[in-house]
Amino acid sequence: MKQTLKYIADYGFMTAFSGLSLGLIYKYFSNKMKDGQNSSPKADWRGHHFFAKSNQLINVDLKSLPIDDPIKREIFTRLLTIKITVIKEKVRDFLSSDSSLTMSDADFNSKALELVYSSINEYEKLFRVYYSPSIANYVINKFSEWHEPHITMTAEVLENVLNSKYNSREGKICNMLSILCLGLITTVTDAEKSINSINGTLAKMVREEVDGEL
Repeated sequence: MKQTLKYIADYGFMTAFSGLSLGLIYKYFSNKMKDGQNSSPKADWRGHHFFAKSNQLINVDLKSLPIDDPIKREIFTRLLTIKITVIKEKVRDFLSSDSSLTMSDADFNSKALELVYSSINEYEKLFRVYYSPSIANYVINKFSEWHEPHITMTAEVLENVLNSKYNSREGKICNMLSILCLGLITTVTDAEKSINSINGTLAKMVREEVDGEL
């Protein structure tokens, strides 16, 4: 898993998926389950790397993004902090509920997939609180150009793993968190690509709005 994370961090999600493919990732998680996770004791999902990675990004990495432009740095740091916080808290709340282990497989799969999409709607709503509609729409749309295809791919991989006949409920939770951990990295790399595509447009929009308020 660490090698996969490093590969994606170095080369980007699209390159990683072209090299690994959906089928290979699915095979990786299924084989992991067949190798013994089904017979292991109930996993403590709270100790999964997904949560440590989320906290590291929020509390350390995002505070020192290598972005020279202060406007871009402030806006994208806030966007990433909100987005990662939302998905982390949604996942934690879902898994903390007793029903996450007792609901039917169909309900669990549906709610787990719903987390991916509902977190997008919530982070966008929270992000819009801080900026005017024109700036918020511009940033979200630019980010979505890079990020939306990866959200779709992540959801497809997650759906395959959730529907695997080899997965116990505890195994599904572990594998779901592993997939979402990869998603954290793609979120940051997609933001970096968005920043590079914006050039001076965002700074100009901010200056015009500030001037208009004077």
